[in-house]
Amino acid sequence: RIGVDVPAWTLATQWSSPLVRFDNVAQALWALFQMASLEGWSNVMYAAADVVGPDEQPRVDANQYIALFFVVFIVLGSFFMLNLVIGVSIDKFNRMKEEAGGSLLLTDAQKQWLAIQKMLTTTSLTTRWVPPKEAWRKPFYRLTIESPGWDHFMIGVILANVLVLLMTHDGMSGAWVTALSALNVAFTAVYVAEMGAKLAAIGLANYFTYGWNVFDAFIVAVSVAGVVLDYATTQQLTFLPLLRIFRVARIFKLIPKAKGLRTLLSTLLWSLPALVNVGSLLFLFMFMYAVMGMSLFGPIKWGDNINRHANFRNFPNALLVLFRAMTGENWNLLMQDCMVRDTCVLVKADVANATLLVGGANTTVSLAAGDYLDPSDDKALIRALPADLLEDQCAVHPFLAIAYFCTYLVLCAYLLLQLVIAIVLDNIQSQYAMEEAVIRSDHVYAFVETWEGLDPWGEGYIPVKHLTTLLMGVPPPLGVKGLDHPAQRVQQIVMTAAMPNRANRVHFLETLHALTRCVAGAELPEETEYRVHDKLVARLPRDEVPPKYNAGHYYAAMYVQTAIRGFLARRKLVPLWQAVLEEEEEEARLAAEEAAAAHVAGLAHAPTSLGRAKSKRMARGVTLSRAQREELLASLLGNPSLAHSPTTSIRPSPPPKVMPARHTISGAEWQRGLEGSPAPAPR
Repeated sequence: RIGVDVPAWTLATQWSSPLVRFDNVAQALWALFQMASLEGWSNVMYAAADVVGPDEQPRVDANQYIALFFVVFIVLGSFFMLNLVIGVSIDKFNRMKEEAGGSLLLTDAQKQWLAIQKMLTTTSLTTRWVPPKEAWRKPFYRLTIESPGWDHFMIGVILANVLVLLMTHDGMSGAWVTALSALNVAFTAVYVAEMGAKLAAIGLANYFTYGWNVFDAFIVAVSVAGVVLDYATTQQLTFLPLLRIFRVARIFKLIPKAKGLRTLLSTLLWSLPALVNVGSLLFLFMFMYAVMGMSLFGPIKWGDNINRHANFRNFPNALLVLFRAMTGENWNLLMQDCMVRDTCVLVKADVANATLLVGGANTTVSLAAGDYLDPSDDKALIRALPADLLEDQCAVHPFLAIAYFCTYLVLCAYLLLQLVIAIVLDNIQSQYAMEEAVIRSDHVYAFVETWEGLDPWGEGYIPVKHLTTLLMGVPPPLGVKGLDHPAQRVQQIVMTAAMPNRANRVHFLETLHALTRCVAGAELPEETEYRVHDKLVARLPRDEVPPKYNAGHYYAAMYVQTAIRGFLARRKLVPLWQAVLEEEEEEARLAAEEAAAAHVAGLAHAPTSLGRAKSKRMARGVTLSRAQREELLASLLGNPSLAHSPTTSIRPSPPPKVMPARHTISGAEWQRGLEGSPAPAPR
């Protein structure tokens, strides 16, 4: 009570329905679609909870239990049905892709062989550094190239450098800044020392032929530039923090050393062609919608979400708005701002005390530039004002904004963007499925490692005769390392795999493809085979005339050559053994005569011609029995299989070993000499 009479007064108020509501089926579907995207669904739920009844003013939390409807719809409509629609669409796309690629009707073995060939398209050689000849460079080579501890040390330095960079914060003391600066100089010195040591180890020309070395050189140059600028100027240069960030990029060197990271990187590389195709299609849709958006919503009035940061006034801004909408960030509010139909006629110039005929009566009007008029409430004034003073910034029709944003969200956000994720996941699944295949990535990696040992310069060729060394150094299934009877297995592999012989050399990819085909090869449809072969052929040697012979022909020729050489070597020994047999017969005759004479004369211990014959035979180094000699002579004349078999080596068998006259060997040792095995040390 203040003792003052307050006159009666009336406050004119009104309330209206929210823009997103359930007044009819169309508006209800529109509201549910926005809720299914999980953008602003809680605001719709709160507005529904305040509803009292038709034509009644809303009251806070008048109908709280209606929230159950929204929760159930989010679970069923968004979490289940929307993702189900997306999954079905992606599955249909994958089936169409398989039908187009011919893989839908392939067997498991054919799919596995197709995946192996795709893996071969990304397999390549790296250069193995050859040890330097200069004595002063050899210690650097052993340290930086041959020592496995050097890589571990540098990884530790990189991780320590990252930790030091994390110690930077606002309000650092002078001592802290000095300590961090000193550590920065120390790390940079280590990087420079590493680069210098590698340059000394492999030389300037070889250093820049390896991609990671080029990356290291760039990081070192940036680090040195950062240190110089830190001490050369006291000004705060805006790009200095960027220079420091480049040092952290050295952590990417962990990728070649970690199998899991290498698998993910391979997956990314395999996904790139498909991602480029989908990305191109996505950009095409964004381009189309950006052009349409500039025409439909370019001049509309700015609101809370359509503003100077996000609008359709030009092409770059339109693309940015569409990218933002594709991620789902307030796309529904952007759509609502593009539906503006009230207070959207802009006054472009000042109107001071102008007398205008408004509604049939002269009216004095004063307007400021930037004021907005309502096309419904101010219709008469808008008609009275000159047209060049006004700019219509109203939406053409609210339905156009609804159709524009909803179709864009379905096509780009729910289909194409999800397709990118599906491609990556599909390749990851394929990559891990390959780890359970007959030929895995570690098998190919072991083959590459062994090949690089025989081809240190990475030329892609090795002599055909080195195939034996290659296959004996590669574990199964591509090689025979650790298996019994490796020589026979090598011979079988070489004769089976058709590796083209190019001037007595074999190519890396041709050899690897031939070996994998022997293990996991399967017949593929011509279309599918040609599609993979196009990528492989691009990395193969280009020949006007294909090679006429393969490695199997080379091994067969060496087998025949070895057999002939062994036979000729044995033929040279035949006269020798015939002479030995004749001497034995002579010895037997002399022995009988001398035995009879000794018995008569009683001179059993006197020197005889038999003793001289034995001494002569001993001088030749032969002490075989008669049976041994006859057996050996028969084998020499009729059994050429005693020659050194070419299955044990592609080198021609050496001639039989003839020991010096002063040595005496047994018959077994002669047999080993004829077969090509080394004779024991002379006794």
